[in-house]
Amino acid sequence: MTENNIDIPHVCYNPALGPIESCDTCIVRANGKFVRSCSTKIEDNMDISYESEDVHSRQLEAVNRLLTRHDLQCTVCENNNGDCALHNAVDKSICKFLLNGIGRKEDTIMQVSGRAGFEIVQKVAMFGVSVISSVSAPSSLAIELAETFNITLISFTRNNRFNIYTKPERINV
Repeated sequence: MTENNIDIPHVCYNPALGPIESCDTCIVRANGKFVRSCSTKIEDNMDISYESEDVHSRQLEAVNRLLTRHDLQCTVCENNNGDCALHNAVDKSICKFLLNGIGRKEDTIMQVSGRAGFEIVQKVAMFGVSVISSVSAPSSLAIELAETFNITLISFTRNNRFNIYTKPERINV
C-alpha cells in the first residue's frame, strides 16, 4: 500500500527488513477480513478499507497496546531523533480518527497506559482533545502544557482512584 502512496500507520515495518508483523498498527480490512497491510499482497479487484471507523478502532487499539509497554521518556531516549515510529503511529492514528469525523474531539479522552509526558500532551493539544488520563505520574512540563492549553490532566488512574492536575471542573465525581 505504501508503494501506492496510501499512508497507513505502522511501527514495526521497515522496507529494508520487510514485514515483521508484530505491532498490528497497520490493520486494514481486505475483502471483509482484518489483515496487516505490511504483509498483505494487493490483488486485482481487492476491496480494501483503510479509513472506516472499525479499521481506525483496531489501529488505535494496537497503538494503545504499544503505549502500555512504552515508558514515554522521550527526552532521554537514545533513539530521540525526531522520527519515532511509535509517535508517528500515534499521530497518524489519532489524526485519522479525529479528522475523518469519527468521534468528536471534545468527547474524546486520550488514555496513556504509561507516563504522561509533555510530548503526548503536545500531540493531544494539537488535536483538540480535552482530557488526558495516564496510569503513571505526569511530568512537570506536561502539567504546565496541559494548563496552558486548557486540558484536563488526570494521572495515577487505578483502583477507582486518580489525581486531577489541571482543569478539575470537567470531571464530575
